[in-house]
Amino acid sequence: MSQETAMEKRRHTRKKFEKPIHIYQITGSIANKAFFISGTPIVGRSKDLSVDGMQLQLPHNETLSKTLKLSFELERNQFLEVYSKQVWKDDHLCGLQFIIWNDGLRQHLQSYLAP
Repeated sequence: MSQETAMEKRRHTRKKFEKPIHIYQITGSIANKAFFISGTPIVGRSKDLSVDGMQLQLPHNETLSKTLKLSFELERNQFLEVYSKQVWKDDHLCGLQFIIWNDGLRQHLQSYLAP
């Protein structure tokens, strides 16, 4: 899916969010709770953030697994860990959709993103 097509399908407004993101590649099935974090993390940089996902800039034209665990600092000394799936990729940029949430985490992110 192209970046333009992905942007047309967005359901939530995105906010500029440029911070380091630790990316852990997942192998196995999250749905079956039989998954593993493989290798060492890649450090990318977010470009924007919404309740449902983020745009990420990779340090190189990395090939990522479809499912990822992300760790990042939302606010000073406040770290989040979320699981996501890659929905598009274009050179060094990719679009990620968050896939595993708890209501508290989702509400916290909504509060952070509120105007």
